[in-house]
Amino acid sequence: MLIQLALDFVRLDEAMTVAKQVAPFVDIIEAGTCLIKSEGMRAVSELKRAFPNKRIMADVKIVDGARREASLVFGAGADLISVLCCAEDATLATVVQAARESGRKVIADLTGTSDRVAGSLRAAKFGVDYVCYHRPTDSKTKEWDWNELSAISSQAQTGLMLAGGIVLSDIEKLAGLAHIAGTECRTDGPYHNSVVDLIVVVGGAITQSSDPASEAVRFREAADSAIYRGRGDAISTH
Repeated sequence: MLIQLALDFVRLDEAMTVAKQVAPFVDIIEAGTCLIKSEGMRAVSELKRAFPNKRIMADVKIVDGARREASLVFGAGADLISVLCCAEDATLATVVQAARESGRKVIADLTGTSDRVAGSLRAAKFGVDYVCYHRPTDSKTKEWDWNELSAISSQAQTGLMLAGGIVLSDIEKLAGLAHIAGTECRTDGPYHNSVVDLIVVVGGAITQSSDPASEAVRFREAADSAIYRGRGDAISTH
């Protein structure tokens, strides 16, 4: 399980302050949508400059104009890019092609997709690297749909990203969705045995904490501990 830090700030200086405290304990640093809208591609390039050894995700949620937007994002140094799963076939195909040309990865965000299982299977056909099951901030539905999540995890044959108001108590439950037989493992740092086909995105629970670094450590330790307890125990949530 990888942890992605979502920097959903409006000001880049505030985002940088938190990122510098938390970076040692997370795997991916995300330039949030509102940060990019406020600061532009500068947010992506400055994060990559500050953290060259971390993967930087640009949450641009592409829905059209795929080639131009992907070129801007990858040109700024992003390692991962998001596209809405409900976008046109041509949009999904173009984003994936642009990513392959530059050795980057694509996340298909299921926000706005009515049938998320079918949507994830559709996105997988285009070769996306991850599908993102995202509980929207504006939605009144705050519970995880475990049947949907299990179906996506087992059928899509892509990595799985989980986002939307994640708190520490979610980690052990969500860890059960990881494919324990993942083929790619972390090789850096003290937490080198986590499988990487599950990414958990944490934002406010860390960034709004009075001590972001300490809170990030708690998430890191919980994630690494939960993944070893196995799929069966961790997914027992009902």
